[in-house]
Amino acid sequence: MTVTRTFARSAAVLGAATALTVAGAGAAMATTSENTVDGNDVSVTFELDGGLLDGDACGAALIPPTAIAGLAGTIGEIANGNPATAIPAIFSALDATDGVIALKDGISPVVALAPVLNPSGTVSAEDVPSNLYMLVTICGSDLLDEDFAPNIEPMLVGNPLDALNTMSSDGILETGSALLQGDDDSGLGGILSSAIGGGEGGDLLGTLSSATDDAE
Repeated sequence: MTVTRTFARSAAVLGAATALTVAGAGAAMATTSENTVDGNDVSVTFELDGGLLDGDACGAALIPPTAIAGLAGTIGEIANGNPATAIPAIFSALDATDGVIALKDGISPVVALAPVLNPSGTVSAEDVPSNLYMLVTICGSDLLDEDFAPNIEPMLVGNPLDALNTMSSDGILETGSALLQGDDDSGLGGILSSAIGGGEGGDLLGTLSSATDDAE
């Protein structure tokens, strides 16, 4: 269960963590993440995997596949700004975008990590509408990479049949079909192909097929 912190405390810890992240840019840093789906509840836990001087700030959001390409430019533009403020700025912008669900630590869309004090933290969302989403996770340490790109993986949330209906009504199935046939410079086609074919994203096609058979 996520414990809600006061906004003032969250802001203070976040500021310290981002400052440590920038200060430790010369050292090798890494923050690991693990995501969990329990019905319509989603959580992502981040954990520091670095030295005692390393801190980090991380966030996660569920983005409909049809919106991911349009938001890529926004994420990239903010990421090229001040590293100390980029992570909260990215996830505040995503949180304000229609259709996007920012996972939160209490009221904050960003979790601050600091050695000893707070080496791990979880962001979560409850009662997420059943659908296929792209789970996007970004940490401040990621921005130190010259070849930075958000971590994106497909995630099926909730009842597979309800998700299939939502995907159909939102045009995701048609969009996915077009992307899988080629002419895609965004990389989304590869992500969907992995998801449907049982790559790193899991066998979504098998899950949906199984759910349909069970319903019959």
